[in-house]
Order: sequence, then structure tokens, then C-alpha cells
Amino acid sequence: MTTPLDAEIIQADLATQERLRQELLADKRRKRFEEVIADIRTNATIRLADASRHITDDAGNP
Repeated sequence: MTTPLDAEIIQADLATQERLRQELLADKRRKRFEEVIADIRTNATIRLADASRHITDDAGNP
């Protein structure tokens, strides 16, 4: 049989466990987001260089 104090401790432990689970999921999402943004920036640099070349080429043609 659990006492009211035991039940309170169990509830506090469950709340802590859930909070830690949520923090872990948030950290994983943040890390994945940062990886995606880094990948986009890596690829966008190449595309930006290509776009600059096209703009320069078009500027010379009246």
C-alpha cells in the first residue's frame, strides 16, 4: 500500500521524467533543424554564386 507521500513522490518523479523526455525531444528537433539549415546554407552558396554569374551575364546584354 502506498502512502499519500509515496504517491506524491511518484507523481513528482513522473513529472520530472516527462519534462526530461520533452527536453530531449526538443534538443533532437533543434539539432536536426540546425543540420538542415547548415545543409541549406551549404547548397545555397553554390546556387547564389551561379545566380550572380547569370545576373552579370545578363547585365552586359542591352
